[in-house]
Amino acid sequence: MSKISVYISERDDKRRYAAEQLLGMILGVEYEFIGGEGKEVVLECEGKRLSIVKEDIISVEVGDIVKIYGDDILMATFFMLSREEEIGVGEDKLDEHGRFKAEASLAYKEGFLDRPVVNEYAEWVVERFALMGVDLECKRQGGKVIYTHDIDILTNEPILKSMGGDILKRHDILSAISRIRNIWYDEHDTFEYLMELSEKRGQKGTFNIMGTHYDYKQPREKNYLEKKAFARMIEKLEKRGHRIGFHPGYYTSDDEGQWKKEREKVEKRIGKRLTVGRQHYLRVFIPRTLEIWEDNEMETDSSLGYADKTGFRCGTGCAYHPYDFRTGKSMKLIEQPLIVMDETMKKYEKLTEEQKKERIMMYESLSEKYNMPITILYHN
Repeated sequence: MSKISVYISERDDKRRYAAEQLLGMILGVEYEFIGGEGKEVVLECEGKRLSIVKEDIISVEVGDIVKIYGDDILMATFFMLSREEEIGVGEDKLDEHGRFKAEASLAYKEGFLDRPVVNEYAEWVVERFALMGVDLECKRQGGKVIYTHDIDILTNEPILKSMGGDILKRHDILSAISRIRNIWYDEHDTFEYLMELSEKRGQKGTFNIMGTHYDYKQPREKNYLEKKAFARMIEKLEKRGHRIGFHPGYYTSDDEGQWKKEREKVEKRIGKRLTVGRQHYLRVFIPRTLEIWEDNEMETDSSLGYADKTGFRCGTGCAYHPYDFRTGKSMKLIEQPLIVMDETMKKYEKLTEEQKKERIMMYESLSEKYNMPITILYHN
C-alpha cells in the first residue's frame, strides 16, 4: 500500500494535526511525518511531490475549492475541525443558551456551510496525485446515514397537569385542548419507528439517555429513569441491538462535576458503562466541553452541529479526533459531527415537510459523492 511522507516541522502542531485528520481519518491512507523547515509543507508519494505553501493570514475565496488561508489546505482544515473560531467570541455571536450561532460562522457568512470543505481538501490531494500518476489507496469512511436519537422526554406528562400548565402558566388554551388526544396516543412512544429507520439501512441507531430533567428552567434531578416505561424501552433497544448513549444535561457543558454525577446516575440505572452521546441543547463550549468528554474517557461525541442551521459546522460529516488546545495534539475522543437535527429544520429554519425531504436528500447526495457519513438527530 502506498504511503505518503509528510515533510513538516515538528513544531508545527496545527498543520501536523490537520494532516493527521485529513490523511488518516478522512482519506484513510497511510502516512508518516518527516521533519521539514520553512514556509512549505510537502506531501510525497512514490517519488511525486505535492507542495502546500503556508499562509498564516486568513483571506477567504470561495470557488471550486474554498480557500480560507490561500493555498494552505492544512491550515484551513485546522480552522474547520478545531473550531478555534468559537473560542473567546463576544456575546453577539452567541444565542440565548450560550451556543455559537451558525450565522456568526465564517462558513455561513461566506456561503459554504452546506459544503463539506474538509472532504473537498482531501479529494484535492487525491486528484493532484492522480494527475502525477499516483493512485492513492484510500479507505474512506463510507457514504451512509447515521441515525441518532436524544431521549429528552420519555412519555407524555400527566394530562391534567400539562393542561393546567398550558392554561395557568402559558395562557395557551389551544395547546391545552390539543393534549386531549394524549388520552389515546403517546406522541413520544416512537421507538419502534426510530429503530426501523436504522434497521432498514442495515444499521443500529444510538439512543441517548438523560440523567436530569430536560427543561433547563427546572434543573432538578428527578426525570424518567425510574419510570416503568424506561425499563421497557431499554429492554426493547437492547434486545434489537441498538446502542445506548449518554445525554448530559443543560448545565454540564462547563461543569465536570455535574457531568460526572449525571453519567454515574444513568450508568447505575442501566447497569453498563456509556461511552458515546451528545450534549443536551447542543451546548458545547469550545474547548471546555470536549475536554470534559476527553478527560472522562468517552469514545464518541456527536454534539458539533448548529442548533439554528443544518450543515457542516466542522466542514465534514466524517468522524475525526478533535484538537486538544492544552497539548497541541489530537484527542483520543472521536467527534461524529451532527449535520441535521429535526428541531433545527422545524423550529429555526421553519421548513415545510417537502423542504425537509429535499434538504436531507441534498445531504445524502453529498454523502454518496464524498463517501462520508451523515449524522442525523431525530428526537423521539
